[in-house]
Amino acid sequence: MNNSLEMVNELIYGAINTEPGAAELTKKEKEEVLKQTRNLPFRFLRDSFGKAGKKALTALVYLAQKASFFMLNLLYESQSKKQSDFHATLLGDLTRFIEYLRKDFHAYFDHESPMPFALWAPVNEKIEAALNPGEAFLLNDVDTHLVEALKQQYAELTNPYPLNFIAASYWTGLLGVLCDTPAGGDATLRAIYNLVSYNFNSSHFIKYVLHRYAAALPAEGEPSVHWANNLQHVNRISEVPGIALFRKQPACKKMLIDAINTEIYACEFTETGTKLLEPVPCFHTNLSVSQLGVFYRLMVDEQMIKTDNNRALMKYVAQTHRNNRSDSLSEKHLYDKFYNMEPAAMSIMQTYLVNMLNRLKRY
Repeated sequence: MNNSLEMVNELIYGAINTEPGAAELTKKEKEEVLKQTRNLPFRFLRDSFGKAGKKALTALVYLAQKASFFMLNLLYESQSKKQSDFHATLLGDLTRFIEYLRKDFHAYFDHESPMPFALWAPVNEKIEAALNPGEAFLLNDVDTHLVEALKQQYAELTNPYPLNFIAASYWTGLLGVLCDTPAGGDATLRAIYNLVSYNFNSSHFIKYVLHRYAAALPAEGEPSVHWANNLQHVNRISEVPGIALFRKQPACKKMLIDAINTEIYACEFTETGTKLLEPVPCFHTNLSVSQLGVFYRLMVDEQMIKTDNNRALMKYVAQTHRNNRSDSLSEKHLYDKFYNMEPAAMSIMQTYLVNMLNRLKRY
């Protein structure tokens, strides 16, 4: 057992034991603990040689990770209460061992585990500084409502536990993107573009963007056109592949596109319904149904009206014309007289056409 990780764990735990009555380590004992802690990567590598199977190696990495996290959190708590060079050195050595596990045994490391506070504290400090007003604040010219959406999402993710390694890497990368954005133009629009591109698929962000688009609806014109224009802007945003705030949720761009399409469908439905409720224009005519049939037959045959659906034309005429005999014309009767013109109606229409020709000569 002298060469195993278990022995090293026992030494480290004994060194950071803060229970009442615990004996203070001698200088020689502290040196031995630090020596063994610095050699943790070598001991772990030696122990891993005996783990031939993937499951066995995964279990070894898992146990080493959990034990290191536990001791690192104890050290961090102890160091925050009472500063000690010995504990500070020990904390640094354990931190490097965890980074060794995370990088060299990446495939077996639990990246979704909450970070130890010693690793989390500097990351959190950097993110908090970037999201809150101060020297490191990245969003000076960005709409405060968007900043609040970012802060609210971050607060929800970090209460009560630290971010896991994947989420911490995502937020750090996101801040880098926001920081590297060129100056000039609309800062809020640039931030929205970057957040969509970096797949910030947060419900708070989606609600903010939709509210922003809705607030910009023009007083006149069709709302569906406004939403369609915004949809084009979102569609043009290129996505950074392989990243997401929430990996098990739809991408931010898809969530926005779906939400905007829903708004477009709702607007189109409302606009269609409004048009259906509008009164159909009605024209009064002195012509009978038979005479109307002759009149529109002449218009179609002379190509003054172009249509490939005469029944639809007669339906429209029946809906929009009234005469002295009736307030409602029969579509079926009109369609029949369009094809079966009566001689009397043709004669009356000829008289009308002669009168129209004479009137043209007088203009």
